[in-house]
Amino acid sequence: MITLELNASANQLSLIGRLDRTQASRLCQQEHYGLAPEVKLIELSQLEYIDSAGVALLLEWHQIHKKRNKSLKFEGMNEQFKQLLVLYDLNDLGFFY
Repeated sequence: MITLELNASANQLSLIGRLDRTQASRLCQQEHYGLAPEVKLIELSQLEYIDSAGVALLLEWHQIHKKRNKSLKFEGMNEQFKQLLVLYDLNDLGFFY
């Protein structure tokens, strides 16, 4: 299960738990794929697990913000997430930290 914790004053969204295919699919059913327009930073340090569907959702969130002419950064990646980025050749995109 994934929990989204919004800190509106900091324009930050923290992801807590597991972001897998089931959770990503659930978020895709929500408006803006579950991402508030004011968010500028996604905090990933409390993310226990992410699979390829979770990575795809994060990339979609980035594209949504890009279409709005807004930037979106991701920080606090765990080792498993970093390995997925390398595996998919996404580690040099410049918005994952």
